[in-house]
Amino acid sequence: MATWNYRVVKKIIINTHPLLNEEVERVVYGIHEAFYDQNGRVRAVTQNPINLLWEDIDTLRKSWVMMAQAFGLPILDFDKIPEDGAIGFREDPENEDDDEDQMDEVDNGHEFLEEDDFDLRAFLNEEAEERRKAEMKHGEKFVGTPTLEKLFSKLIEEYLKEGE
Repeated sequence: MATWNYRVVKKIIINTHPLLNEEVERVVYGIHEAFYDQNGRVRAVTQNPINLLWEDIDTLRKSWVMMAQAFGLPILDFDKIPEDGAIGFREDPENEDDDEDQMDEVDNGHEFLEEDDFDLRAFLNEEAEERRKAEMKHGEKFVGTPTLEKLFSKLIEEYLKEGE
């Protein structure tokens, strides 16, 4: 199993109802990042659902397809994370370095450079050009697809091709 993926997570929220003036339970669902131990058990999920706000169209599209995969997996209960027997975050001090490495892996592709090696203006120009090209490619490949089925098919095909 992957060290992380997106999962649908159910949370129970208890609020005081303004008209009843008593606590009421409400169930909400969201897509969260889920992190696994070496045995494939969920050891942590993000506190809040993930945000669909990215700095480039390719990452947004890839993330969206990965999120869609969450609907093919069982719903996780937020109050039952970590899963029984899961090893990791805060429970296994010997794995602290692994936790940090794993969190680095899901840093949304951002690379950090030493300041001396970094030309900010050139970086921003390159980033803008890459974004412009990605948007053009996206427009050519996906925009105007006549049916939702064909669009999903194209999105999945692109996602799987990039994973090879």
